[in-house]
Amino acid sequence: IRNVDGKNIGRIKIRIRAVNSDNKSVFDSQRMFDAKKKEMKISIGGPFKKIPRGNYNFMIDVMDMFTGKQDNFHQNVTVRR
Repeated sequence: IRNVDGKNIGRIKIRIRAVNSDNKSVFDSQRMFDAKKKEMKISIGGPFKKIPRGNYNFMIDVMDMFTGKQDNFHQNVTVRR
């Protein structure tokens, strides 16, 4: 962990997955991010704009690479377009 003088204060790995109602993966991607603040917003767009109507389970897994702490978030979502 470093100061906020433009230097990293953390490194995180985020994995985002989505499975459809048949439990088939429609999206699975992970990336590493250098954190310059204690809190940050991350947005994803592209691939989700092409997901057809239906019910999906979205899963987000986050790991702090410096401490090894992990957290996750799961939510069922219905796409209605």
